[in-house]
Amino acid sequence: MSKRSSKPKHTRNTVRIIAGRFRGRLLHFDDHQGLRPTPDRVRETLFNWLQTKVQGARCLDLFTGSGVLAVEACSRGAKAVVALDLNRNLLNELRQQIQRLPDCVVELVNADAMQYLHHEQNTTSSGQFNIVFVDPPYQSELLIPILTRLVQSACLAPNALVYFESNHPVDENQLPKSMDVVKQKRAGQVYYYLAQYPAVTA
Repeated sequence: MSKRSSKPKHTRNTVRIIAGRFRGRLLHFDDHQGLRPTPDRVRETLFNWLQTKVQGARCLDLFTGSGVLAVEACSRGAKAVVALDLNRNLLNELRQQIQRLPDCVVELVNADAMQYLHHEQNTTSSGQFNIVFVDPPYQSELLIPILTRLVQSACLAPNALVYFESNHPVDENQLPKSMDVVKQKRAGQVYYYLAQYPAVTA
């Protein structure tokens, strides 16, 4: 009599695209350290905030992870999306799935976000972006340094919108002075914000 294997069955995680031409499509990804896709509830609110801005926009996703924000933006009519991640294996998984989506304009870049922004500080080789997603691993403490470097770079178009999230309230006094928070909300342990660059002066 054979013994039943006690080895756990391998399962993959999935996230669903909420709206647009890829609505209902699933993105699949294995477990990776620090990978934490933006929850559906948060994503729905975010894209409600952006609903009149995404069409035709150029978007930058600095910590793409599962790729769900990048693909969601593409699904909703973004002109182009550049998505960064340091995890080459994760990007390869995402690339295979994007190739199955017709005319999905997401360019995947295996790069460190801080180094990428440093390179872009004196060049506009990638063009300027209308919308930027900033969702670094919570434990990294990279949020404020990345936002600071972002506004120092040549990446942001006039009146650009920057989305960022954290697992604790963000002290707005620590944000770059050239950036204004225009929307903010909390969902469970996720605090998320939408800021405008440059800041609106009185």
